This record gives sequence, C-alpha cells and structure tokens, in this order.
Amino acid sequence: MSFTTLIPAYKAEFLIELLTCIRRQSLKPERIIFSDDSPNNVFQRMLTSDPIKSKIADLPIEVIIGPKQGHYYQNIQSLLGAYLAAGKKKTDYFHILLDDDLIYPTFYEQHIKGHTAFKTRCVLSRRWLTVSDSDPAKDAFLPPQFANNPNLFQQIDSSQAFSLTVGKGINCFGEFSNTTFNAAMAEELSQSVFDGVPYIGMDDLGSFLRSSIHSPLVFINQHLGIFRKSDGNNSSHPKRKPFKQALIAWFALAIVGKRLGKLNDQDYLYALAHRKANLLAHHQKSYTEEQDMQEIIDFFNSVPLTAPDFAEKFIAVWSRFLAPEHELLV
Repeated sequence: MSFTTLIPAYKAEFLIELLTCIRRQSLKPERIIFSDDSPNNVFQRMLTSDPIKSKIADLPIEVIIGPKQGHYYQNIQSLLGAYLAAGKKKTDYFHILLDDDLIYPTFYEQHIKGHTAFKTRCVLSRRWLTVSDSDPAKDAFLPPQFANNPNLFQQIDSSQAFSLTVGKGINCFGEFSNTTFNAAMAEELSQSVFDGVPYIGMDDLGSFLRSSIHSPLVFINQHLGIFRKSDGNNSSHPKRKPFKQALIAWFALAIVGKRLGKLNDQDYLYALAHRKANLLAHHQKSYTEEQDMQEIIDFFNSVPLTAPDFAEKFIAVWSRFLAPEHELLV
C-alpha cells in the first residue's frame, strides 16, 4: 500500500518545515511531486541545488513546472495529471499537501489503516489550526457527534456528508492537506465538475462529497496535522477571484446535493439562504463596484431562492463568472 504526495507549490518560505514533516513519517510516500507555480521557479531551484539537494537525496522528489495561470485549482489539476500519467505504476493512494500545512509523523500510517479497513475512497483526519508558525493555536471546528465520539475511526455516508457541510453552510471536514484519496478518485477529481455543475473555489469540499457518493468517508478522530492560517490564504483576500469563487461555489454544491437527493428541501433552502445572506450582508457594497461580481449580485437580488428555475439560472450566471476557467473544464 503506497502513497504519492502531491504538493501545489507557491510559498517557498515553508519548504524546510514541509520537507521535515515528510521525512519524519513512519510510513513514507513512494513519490513526492512538487508542481512549482512560484515566480521564477523558486522551488525547483531550491530543491535541485545545495544545501537542500544533498540533504533530501533520500526522498523520492520530482519537480514539475506549474501552469503559471495564477489559479490554485489549475496547479492541483496539473499534479493530478502527473499522478495519472504513471499509469499502472501509480501508487494506491494520493495526498494533496498544501505547501504551508504540516502533517504529523503517523499521518500516512493512520490513513492507510482507514483506507484498508473500510475500503473507502477518502480518509480525513482532525487537524489543529495555527497562525503563521507551526504551533497549534486552536482546534478546528468539528460537530460534537464526531469530536466526542470515542471511536478512532468513524464512517460518514454521503447524506451525512452533505447535511453536515453544505446543509449547515460550513466545511467542518477540513482541506486537502488532512485528506487522502484512493487512486480511483484521481481521474474524477482532475475536473472540478460535479453532476455537470462546476465547483471551482470549493475544490476540497467538493472532492470529499464526490468521494462520499462511492463509499462512506472515513474520519480519524485524531489530530494528525496542522492547517496554517495566514495572509497567504485565499480566505484573507476577499477582493481576489479565488475568494469570490469560494463564496459562490457553495450554491453550486447545494444544487448538486438537492439533485442527488442528499439534501432535503429544508436543508437545501437553508443552505441557499445562509450563503445568500453572507454574500449580500458582507460583500454586496464592495462587490457591486467590481465588474466581475455585478451579474452575481444582481442575480441574487432579483431571483427568489424558491423560483422553479433558480438552479438553471444560477448555473448559467456561475459559468459566465468562471470563464475562462470553466472553459478549461468542459
């Protein structure tokens, strides 16, 4: 049972910590692929020259040049393409590790146990939140029924997964860094489209939910990593397109959940209303001054959530907002 670690690389200041946490794994990955999306290929230069090169000679590191499109999801898709290109030689599982997050020494060992014991396509584990440094600052939010459950491994079916996240308007599962996938998910996740609806901006949660359709998610009730909150996160920059995409993608996932019968009418309407209130209350004034958001704001101000054609109209507006990114997916 083997892992490939896929690293969408941009923030080089955390490279040493990142390499250290991989080296300390009790079960080490068979392949480590960096997709260098940094300016001037900083990661490639650092990893292929001393003093770092000689110190990582024992690690199976490969470096590819990222797409340089300035889009987070495109860098991940580049990595998934490299993983799939291995064909029959690709590893059993893969892990997308963001360049500023950390995993603890038994991360892969415990995740392997989850995959093999439950034959699942996706395993998630608890993580600490930290601010800039690598010291735990606080616990990431988790529903009490999971946080207080004495079982180390817990299964979450697709209806629970949609209800706990999209239905409540919160991603309690985490990010790519605290998640591993069976190889069977790589092709499916190489495009951020779920049931015909793009979900760029919520790629992590969308990927978990897609996995849950095939088999229950497995949650490990143990802190096995750290999510670093900093000014480098997309969530710290509401004026940038990735932040806006994340705001709007929630509606896309709600529509998918309703289509698939994973959200009942009450949860579906709550999800839409909760996210609409957030969008208009916190961002309407500033976003109406930005050309790319004008159609989105006008749509939510004019189309009732209960309109029979709400989903159809939303998908049309959402697809136009994503262009040209969406054109790359279809």
